[in-house]
Amino acid sequence: MENKKYFPHEASFCEARSAAADCFKFFIPLLRRELLRGTQCRGRLFQTNTHTRYSTMSKKGFTYITTNDNHTVLYTGATSTLKDRIDRHRNKKYKKAFTGRYNVYKLVWFQEFEWVGDALAREKQIKAGSRKKKIALIEAMNPEWMDLYEALDE
Repeated sequence: MENKKYFPHEASFCEARSAAADCFKFFIPLLRRELLRGTQCRGRLFQTNTHTRYSTMSKKGFTYITTNDNHTVLYTGATSTLKDRIDRHRNKKYKKAFTGRYNVYKLVWFQEFEWVGDALAREKQIKAGSRKKKIALIEAMNPEWMDLYEALDE
């Protein structure tokens, strides 16, 4: 079987899930989730986690840090569309969310990745770090803490 070459431990699970999806409609969301995780079902390969990728299309991802005017609050996030996400923070689309309550809209640091999964992994890594590490990361790229939002157009 071809998919044993890539995922030997998931081959029978994938076949069972595919057969169940044909019979029962409620298994279809589970099957979609499995496909997005990278299992090979019915001869198609899909993007897997950050370590192995078989998709031909890459979707860029961004990890970013925003702050308020006084630099007292830091927010770390990840997205595939950085400009749109910062626009949502600035316009307070979600007023009761963290960024809306604490006026965290000033983009002070960002990093671009080829894959969204890598951006999410970096977000988790940064969030696990201390405030001191986040400040050091910001000051290495942007020592004056300027708003980098305008630079996104270039």
